Order: sequence, then structure tokens, then C-alpha cells
Amino acid sequence: MCEMRIAVLASALAVLLLLAALPASASAGLVGRQYQQEITIHENSGETLRDYQVLVELDGSGFPGEAQPDGDDIRFTDADGRELGYWTCEFDAGSGRAKLLVKAPLIPANGDAKPLMTKREFGRREGI
Repeated sequence: MCEMRIAVLASALAVLLLLAALPASASAGLVGRQYQQEITIHENSGETLRDYQVLVELDGSGFPGEAQPDGDDIRFTDADGRELGYWTCEFDAGSGRAKLLVKAPLIPANGDAKPLMTKREFGRREGI
């Protein structure tokens, strides 16, 4: 399933950029989160995408430090702090690599969506 999603995403998205980590206190509504990183998703097919699953690949400096071995403490939120559904394809905290599918509610045609990846100490995640 992940391989098929990768092929679809390759035609629809030009860039997945991981930007510098911001302190968790920088955004309201993210209480209990120690880590925050903005992700820019650019849509280049010319079509607005709704409830679209986007592949997020993490490695090296983009990988959240001290994440749980299975990544269960990782969350994705929209700009308003609402949690987004996601599916873990691969997550290896030991090697600092992961592949996750994040459900983006809206990616405007030829525009950007900027969800946040956060890490927190508690709770279970919402699936896609």
C-alpha cells in the first residue's frame, strides 16, 4: 500500500521540505509537546487536493530526537492545532528513519499546506 501511495505522490507533489525545529511553546494548543517541526507540502498538479494522504519521509536532522521506538508519540497537526490522521509505514528510532502517510485536509492547487509534526509525552494517535 505504501509503495502505491509513493507513486501517486510523486506525480502530485514537487517538494516535501522539512524546516527547522521550533520550540513547542511557540504555538498555542500544543500543550505537552516537546518538539515541533513545520512541514511544507507543495501541490503542483494544478488541482486542489482534499483529504489527501502525503508521504513524509524522516531521516537525519529531520527525525524527532528521543522518539518512542514505534513513533507512538509523534503527531501531526494543522495550523490551528487540530490533530491530523496518519499511518506509520516504517518507523525506526534507532536508525532515525521513518515513512509516514499524513492525511492533509486541504492542499490548494499550486499552493502549500504546512502541517506541524510534534512529539508529546502522552496519548494515543488518531488513525487515518
